[in-house]
Amino acid sequence: MDIDRSRDLMFFIQNVSKLFRDMMRENAEKIGMSESYRPLMFEIVKKPGLTQIDLVHLTHLKAPTISLTLAKMEEESLIERIEDLNDRRNIHIYPKEKGYELDKNMKELFKKTVDDCMKGLTNEEMNIAKSIIIKIILNIEEINK
Repeated sequence: MDIDRSRDLMFFIQNVSKLFRDMMRENAEKIGMSESYRPLMFEIVKKPGLTQIDLVHLTHLKAPTISLTLAKMEEESLIERIEDLNDRRNIHIYPKEKGYELDKNMKELFKKTVDDCMKGLTNEEMNIAKSIIIKIILNIEEINK
């Protein structure tokens, strides 16, 4: 394998990821979604009643980071945290109406941003790119076992 070509590919993947993340952050701020809220809100809306420990496993974020972020989200009335009556160590997180609305707006924004980024690509090109990236992800997961 030509090492320069493989480095170039990884550089391009990294660059696309950074540019996309920057676009999403910029657009999310316009609708009032903090960058730190996005991964948590996505999971909370998808599975209401998750615990903070569940969020640690799902998002791969550190527990203190999640705790602080949830406190801010609760202050903004995006979520509510409810103590488990059977096990007081567990705190369940539920989205509030404002959280559902923000998540809906974020998903619409995500779709529009993806559509803008993929403009001009054929379905075949997208499938090839997806296939290549999946292979790279599987290689990385194998290395990290």
